[in-house]
Amino acid sequence: MEKQDLLKIIKHLRTSEGLTHQQMATKLGWGKQTYERIENGRTQNVGLDDIAQIAQVFGLTVVELMNRATPEGTATALLKEAVHLFREAQTKVDAAEQILKKLPKNK
Repeated sequence: MEKQDLLKIIKHLRTSEGLTHQQMATKLGWGKQTYERIENGRTQNVGLDDIAQIAQVFGLTVVELMNRATPEGTATALLKEAVHLFREAQTKVDAAEQILKKLPKNK
């Protein structure tokens, strides 16, 4: 796997989670500039330990993180995201239905 591909996956995961560079850096115990340099590929000093720490923020192993670069991994990630969005939408629909039940009925 190319380094740039892995960094794109990491950036996608971060933005999908709604995390800023600062929030990621804080979760990792790093400085914001350090994290930005790694994510943007502006440093050569990215070790497996660094990648493992980043993967852990997303609840993944290094292998799972790298698997997201494969078509199968991408499909799986998209499916999981779709299921999450569906559940989130269903929760909102359920809440709206509860509000509607409380409204007085027109006769």
